[in-house]
Amino acid sequence: MAILFCAPSRMMGIFTRGEERFRDMIDEVLYMQVRLFRMFRERTGLTSRAANRAFVDGGVWDFISECYDVLHLSGDDAALQDVFARLDYVGVSYR
Repeated sequence: MAILFCAPSRMMGIFTRGEERFRDMIDEVLYMQVRLFRMFRERTGLTSRAANRAFVDGGVWDFISECYDVLHLSGDDAALQDVFARLDYVGVSYR
């Protein structure tokens, strides 16, 4: 199940307990996506545009969202290796 991201303006205001947990989860997933994207750029030397194209073509953004529960348990280095493995598996060139 993919996580839908709300516009920040819709996330302002008073939240019920369930909505707060959902918002916190979105924040955690987004934070992981940003960390992995930056690590990916550093390791590959790609520009932001080229790295984003690889993430979009390889379905990495959705992969991180859908697999967050597992990825965050293994640490960022292991999660980044999973990102590289996903890109290799779907045949996206990032070198």
